[in-house]
Amino acid sequence: MEPPELAVPPHLAGGAFANHVHVFVDPEYVTLDFGRLNPRDLERGVIVARLSLPTSGILQFRKQLEGVK
Repeated sequence: MEPPELAVPPHLAGGAFANHVHVFVDPEYVTLDFGRLNPRDLERGVIVARLSLPTSGILQFRKQLEGVK
């Protein structure tokens, strides 16, 4: 099955830089918080993106990452 064609809105085209990820898991959903930590103070940072996926979505994500070389 081919993946759907998804348009990226211009305001998201640049993406977001993150150097940290925190994963929250419950039986139905996985939430990924991507953050940018201050290199001079690794105890502080800011969330730059939050993704919440159903468990099936994270399994698909894992499968795709396993194919990356």
